[in-house]
Amino acid sequence: MVEIVSVDNHIVDCLDDCGRPNHILIMHVYPSAQLHANQADEVFYRVGDKSKKMNFEQRMRLLYAKGGRYFENVPVCDAALDNIDWKFAKEYTARIGYNKGPAEYLYNNKDFIVTRNGREEISSAAILLFGINPQRFFQRARVRFIRYEGTEAKVGTEMNVVKDVIFEGKILDMVQKSLEFVKGQMKEYTFLGQDGRFVTIPELPEFCWTELIVNAIGHRDYSIVGTDIQIKMFDDHFTVESPGTLPGLVRTNNIREIL
Repeated sequence: MVEIVSVDNHIVDCLDDCGRPNHILIMHVYPSAQLHANQADEVFYRVGDKSKKMNFEQRMRLLYAKGGRYFENVPVCDAALDNIDWKFAKEYTARIGYNKGPAEYLYNNKDFIVTRNGREEISSAAILLFGINPQRFFQRARVRFIRYEGTEAKVGTEMNVVKDVIFEGKILDMVQKSLEFVKGQMKEYTFLGQDGRFVTIPELPEFCWTELIVNAIGHRDYSIVGTDIQIKMFDDHFTVESPGTLPGLVRTNNIREIL
């Protein structure tokens, strides 16, 4: 299969170092939505004025980012049918109004479970969504809440962590546990309003931090294994960090145009 690279080129007239008329060929190679390899099946990326060869992990991560392959569809090594929480799957299918049962749902939707060469393969998505213990296979697929005393994170002898809690389980479990816990950490302020009634407002708008946490868990790049989602709460601000990179062709300098 021939991979087409989109290129524009034009010629610019110039004078060479001897003062003679000459020209320069300028080529502009556009970003591609595909992963391109050379004839030796090597992939390179540009760093400044140099090209560096990607290792296997970097190549796979770029392939996932460009949509050429989806980590959620990759079979989990050593995962079997008894790693699925069928009771939870049954409750879930009933909740969404799927009446054919959990097995039918997992075998016939999203390639959660596929049969190859007479063997069932359980996808990463199936384990993360319906697994009895997803962290057995994805150790850092979890949420960590850290509460700091003050307005910045300090380390060493000045460490100012006052609460450090880990939330594990299925994706929906992590969402529910995280939201419930964070809500309990939020302060509430009560004052007398202009109409003579007492008004209570939360420290931060619930919709905002709920949206942050749900998006962080739902859109996390689960192919990244070295870190977890971190919710950090300070005296004057609140941050949520989710492992991953900008999708596809999106960069910080073109995010307004691409999205």
